[in-house]
Amino acid sequence: CLLWRNGVFVVDGSAINLFAKPGLYGETFYDQKLNYSLNCQLVIMPHNLLIVDYTLGQLGSFHNMYTFQNTCIAKN
Repeated sequence: CLLWRNGVFVVDGSAINLFAKPGLYGETFYDQKLNYSLNCQLVIMPHNLLIVDYTLGQLGSFHNMYTFQNTCIAKN
């Protein structure tokens, strides 16, 4: 992304708790806080809070680094 190349950006992720265990592959949604959740992660520029990338829907059991690797910024 030309907006941040050779610059600084911030990545912040949050777990979105699910009401109940999903029926298919439910255990993979189980996170370290003992909840069933999905991951939401934003990549922002700290000086103007511009969101330059995001990812939604990764399993709650996935590590933040794995989730970041699925953003467009990490792939390009």
